Formats: sequence, structure tokens, C-alpha cells
Amino acid sequence: MVCHLKFNEILFHNYTQFPDFIEIINTDTAPIQLSNYIIELYDNNNYYKSQFSLSNTERKCILPNETIAFSNYPIALTQEYTNSHCLDNIIYLDNFPGFSAFGGTLKLKNSITNKFMDEMSFNESMHSPFIASGLGIS
Repeated sequence: MVCHLKFNEILFHNYTQFPDFIEIINTDTAPIQLSNYIIELYDNNNYYKSQFSLSNTERKCILPNETIAFSNYPIALTQEYTNSHCLDNIIYLDNFPGFSAFGGTLKLKNSITNKFMDEMSFNESMHSPFIASGLGIS
């Protein structure tokens, strides 16, 4: 089974006053129901930390080739990242976890089949060596 819902971007080592976020993209030609997906968070030793359901949002689906972000403070993201998508594409999640600056792994799971559909690991070493500080860099 091919999943067209993918992790696109993550901000995990943010400035103190700005929230983390996850961005996903629908690479399919059809809408995808968000209620069928859960994101699980693992630490950098691959120990399970938490999960949150995408069904807990006002958005019920993601359109073809659409990108949306999830955060616990969408307004702050639009203020800091002025090139960001409109506020309609940043979805509020009250149970959105904070990410460790040391890294971790996100896993996208289909809640119907209970299968993992995408995975994204993150850590400071992923940044370009030309970046002096990884703060605020997604």
C-alpha cells in the first residue's frame, strides 16, 4: 500500500519564544482523510515518547499537492516566518509535543491498518556546516 501523505518539514530546535512544527504534504491526486492518521514521536534512542491524532483538528482532509503544518501556536509561526503559508494551512493541535533539540524520529501511522506509512528522523547534524546555529532552522 502506497501512502501519499509524507513528512515535508520539521522545526525542532526553535527559538525560545517560537513553537515547533511539523509540515506534511499530500503527493497524491486525490484528497486524503486526516482522521485516518496518527503521528508518533520517538526520542533519539528510538524509545516511544508520545503520539497525537490528526483527527483532533478542524481540518478533515488534505487536498492534492497541498502542504499543511501542525503546531500548538500557529499565530506565532506566521509572525516569525513571514513567508509561511496562510494561517489556514497551519493547524492548531493542543496536544502537540515539544521536540528535543537532540533529535528524534517521527512516524506517520495509518490508524485503520495500524501500519507505519512514513518516517522522519531529525537531529542537529542534519544542518549544513555553514549554519553557525541550528536555532530556528527547519
